[in-house]
Amino acid sequence: MEKPPYAVEYEYDAEVSPSIAVVRTICALEGVEPMEMPAESGFVLHEHTDPNALDELLAGSSGDGSTVVSLEIALESAYIVDLTDDGRIIVHRDHAPKP
Repeated sequence: MEKPPYAVEYEYDAEVSPSIAVVRTICALEGVEPMEMPAESGFVLHEHTDPNALDELLAGSSGDGSTVVSLEIALESAYIVDLTDDGRIIVHRDHAPKP
């Protein structure tokens, strides 16, 4: 059986908001379609952070990569999410969720 990836990098832009990119990237790590994620794992982004605030924070930045937002989402695995205001997102999976 092929091991799932440990980290995934994704890019967001004017058509894909940072909050949607977070969901898509975690889904890519889990091998689940975004619309199936709530049923598969119980993951709903707004239970972990305010998606609108995340989008506004990064949209209101300079866009040069100097603004970085980091958060951790604990499900069956813990996900460390780093977003930059130049459109990059990296999600790392830690198989041992934090208590």
